[in-house]
Amino acid sequence: MPTHIQITLFCPGALAGPFDQAMSLLGPSERAWVSRLLKRSTPRVSSPPSISTGRRSEPAPIALESPDELWLRQAFGLAPEASVGAYEAFSGATGPERWIARLVNFHVGLDHLVLQPPEQLNLDPEDAATLLAASQHWLSSEPVRIDAIDPALWQLTELEPEKTRFTDMQGASSRRASGRNIDAWLPRGPASRGWRRLANELQMMWHSHPVNARRIERGLPAINGLWFEGRATPLHHRAFDTIVSNDPALKGLARACGATLIDERNPARIADSIRRAEEAASDPATWLIDPGFGRWTHDRDGQPVDSDWARHWADLTGWLIELDSHLRVGRGRALRWVLAGDHSALTLDIGARDLLRFWRNRTPGALFEHRANE
Repeated sequence: MPTHIQITLFCPGALAGPFDQAMSLLGPSERAWVSRLLKRSTPRVSSPPSISTGRRSEPAPIALESPDELWLRQAFGLAPEASVGAYEAFSGATGPERWIARLVNFHVGLDHLVLQPPEQLNLDPEDAATLLAASQHWLSSEPVRIDAIDPALWQLTELEPEKTRFTDMQGASSRRASGRNIDAWLPRGPASRGWRRLANELQMMWHSHPVNARRIERGLPAINGLWFEGRATPLHHRAFDTIVSNDPALKGLARACGATLIDERNPARIADSIRRAEEAASDPATWLIDPGFGRWTHDRDGQPVDSDWARHWADLTGWLIELDSHLRVGRGRALRWVLAGDHSALTLDIGARDLLRFWRNRTPGALFEHRANE
């Protein structure tokens, strides 16, 4: 029977630590189930990008995109100037001259600033609106206009692109830089100095603003930074027919490419949706499913939080086993499992024939350990 459903499971962060740590909270049967899946799959490793020096090619000292963002870039065919993180703001109206910036909190360390995960900001819409009005007034003489897309996301329009030159900048998304010293992740390029000047002016104005005084009194982090996410451009190729996720950036990518979006986490209901799609369609269909486990978890020094990471793996394993109980691989369905770490991504192809290859003697930990030590 030909394959009519190609299912891609997208698990960013799943390779961020060693195999034994990932399996530490699993029972014997669960660990055996994961090991069997890893042993009998066909792996393909995505290496870090290289940079050209004009004479030879060598690894980039630090990649501004995480391996899972790079995988999404390639899968969706993003333009070079587009940024995965900016697609959270995509509504179909984001034009080529508009850029996305996010309200954030920088934790002040002894000698550096650490970007706190944006979801921890607990942003009040009225506070955001007040800061927006103050920022618009403050930057009224600058060649840029600021508008709100939603409270946490602002849209930047270049009034004089020859002065701002945002298109010449390359930076990391807030999801990539969260929990880390921001110095290595700030926008790069000839226009970055101008952007930093604008961002620093807002930062100084916000420092003494009554909004932040009230937030600090309530025990909330100050809104003391504006993070440049980049651009979200329209997509002209539908990478997947259906995308199952509650991740804001993936939802934006679904809107941009015209995919059907399902905001669902329950594996039984996801399996039911896939079966209904199989019954209704005669042509092969592609699904991207994001279980929602294993997002980056770092402490203030930028190190992975092992206990949280192991818990994510336990949750993911339980989710996968339940999905498998409702929707067996094979019988016209092929599974592609995308796992990513901090340095590289791994794609595992798992079909009915792969699961029958019991003679494969690959050590599952080998897929993890060399990445954890990079």
